[in-house]
Amino acid sequence: LYVTSQNTTSSNNINISANLDPYIDGGEIKKINVNVENTNKVTLRNVFVSISYNRGVSGAEETSKIYEKREIGDLSQASVSKQDFEVQFYGKEGEVKDLTINVEYHLDGSNGSFNKSVVKTTIIQKSPIEVRIEGKTSVNAGQAVNYNLTIQNNLQNPVERFLVKVSLPQAF
Repeated sequence: LYVTSQNTTSSNNINISANLDPYIDGGEIKKINVNVENTNKVTLRNVFVSISYNRGVSGAEETSKIYEKREIGDLSQASVSKQDFEVQFYGKEGEVKDLTINVEYHLDGSNGSFNKSVVKTTIIQKSPIEVRIEGKTSVNAGQAVNYNLTIQNNLQNPVERFLVKVSLPQAF
């Protein structure tokens, strides 16, 4: 809350919305629209909007944090800025993923920097690649055993490279 002799400015008067679907397919690139609405009675100066999220594991890389920041400029009273972003999440089926949207702004007559954040949530509907293992769950020492490994691509595009690593117990 910032008060001047004429106006009261509040982050409660900044509305942030995004059209992130409640369920998405892992590995799918989704376009989202982020809208920032200023319902304060003053212009917000030097406005930036950013998104951040953990993309998840894709290929051999570790979990990666994605951060993208855009300059909006000034956002006058009763106006809306619309920004298009692309997001891509990886994970297990049913895994919950969060997308944080942050708006940073300045006000005339203040040296301070203010911000407002919202978190949108989505759930991985299906993994990009499904791996199934079929075989015996227990064996005796010296017994031969076969396992069937089934790999299914759930994406519309072919998967060019991926690695399957099988780890067996030491005494196996």
